[in-house]
Amino acid sequence: ILRRQRKDLRDAMAASVIDPLKATLSVDDEQLARELATMDPLLFERHVMSFFQSAGMMAWVTKASNDFGIDGFARHQKGIIVVQCKRYESNAVGPDTVREFKGALEDHPDCILGYIVTTSRFTNGARDTADKNEKIRLVDLTDLGT
Repeated sequence: ILRRQRKDLRDAMAASVIDPLKATLSVDDEQLARELATMDPLLFERHVMSFFQSAGMMAWVTKASNDFGIDGFARHQKGIIVVQCKRYESNAVGPDTVREFKGALEDHPDCILGYIVTTSRFTNGARDTADKNEKIRLVDLTDLGT
């Protein structure tokens, strides 16, 4: 079962890949928050992955469904960076999301880092859960605005 899941994950990583695309957004923090929160979810994923591409990495977005909780990948010289995007207007990202993402990272042995990116914020429980794993990085709206 584990081998089949890993194969399914590798297939999802390569199937119907979508290129990153940096969106043109407002520089005003309040307007930027509204634009990001109402952005099409796939465009938000493409926008997030464009930052990895801008850093010189090969980056791509996974297909819209059956992505195993992973929205994008970036190839770093030391391994793969895995990204999950949560485009929320007001809901905070909780610890369950972080735990599920941690499981997805464990299924990908080449993963060196995992980012959860949200247009909202993380609960204290989510931050505590992420702090227990050295590979997980949390990026919230305040980080996206800088």
